[in-house]
Amino acid sequence: MSRVILVRALTIAAVYMTGVIFTHAQTAGSLVIGQPIEREIRQKETQSFYIDLKAGSTAVIEVAQKGADIQAEAFEPDAKTSFVSFDIPNDLYDTDRHRLTAAKDGRYRIDISISTSEGEKAGYAIALKDIRSTTQEDFAINDAAATIFDLKLKKEANAASRKNALAKFEAIVPLSRIKQDKYWESLAFEYMASVSRSMSETQRALSYYAESLKLAESLGFKRKQAFLVNQIGLTYYNLSDVKHSTENFEKALALSRETNDREVEAGALNNLGLVADWVGETAKAIDYYGKARDKYREMKNFYTEATVLGNIGLAYSTNSQPAKAKEYFDQALAYYT
Repeated sequence: MSRVILVRALTIAAVYMTGVIFTHAQTAGSLVIGQPIEREIRQKETQSFYIDLKAGSTAVIEVAQKGADIQAEAFEPDAKTSFVSFDIPNDLYDTDRHRLTAAKDGRYRIDISISTSEGEKAGYAIALKDIRSTTQEDFAINDAAATIFDLKLKKEANAASRKNALAKFEAIVPLSRIKQDKYWESLAFEYMASVSRSMSETQRALSYYAESLKLAESLGFKRKQAFLVNQIGLTYYNLSDVKHSTENFEKALALSRETNDREVEAGALNNLGLVADWVGETAKAIDYYGKARDKYREMKNFYTEATVLGNIGLAYSTNSQPAKAKEYFDQALAYYT
């Protein structure tokens, strides 16, 4: 039985057909360039915003959120089902930037809701940054994001589909550089690294992560830096490189504490436990795992807490302490019953 590595989900501006019908939406207002709107939202609540767009134009929208993860669903004029969905994980890029491309004239609606069952409420700010003519980069980003989302939906993505996704994000890099859009260039490199890693091309993944990290540093996105450094640590862990995996997990831990990002902090603590356990430092591993467990419990992320409890149980089992191992396995199983 192997330890479970905790990997924080990638930010993705996924574009896809959802067929979801929303009810009981609360109108929150129209989006105007230069006038950000701040709101708090609760579970099972939907808040709506409107943008007037012309066919062939693209709206650039930024969403900053805190608390439970949220999602945005976009609707064409008078439509009852959404045609675009933006998944907005918690605090990876400080602000998540998304593009809404209009196929026809009219008033487009964006519905905001909480996307997970964890967390009773979330705070967020939504801002319309720009409305401009749709560019080749917009089409490329939408196409690549849709491909990545499709990969995430499939339980087993084949090599051809992964290579297809990689090629689409590789095409975004030169377009982003022409437009000096470091945000999307960094995001493209991140996805390229993730896909490369899934194809066991670890050296290539490390190169892409390094490029994404360099851009995130230039943009001052410290939360994103913490996430990427943790991913680099996991990649070195997959290479059985104790030194570099430990260095990166420790750096991720420091950055996450600097930015008060408890989720990355908890993941880095668990991953440091993995390395300590791997090299036979069981007591040290259990200490790291315990701190990670406490963080997930604070966040009421009980599913991931159960994963860490399982890691503690495995550490005791490896150290020939079956009674202690059973104690933690039972705690983990309690969350599934």
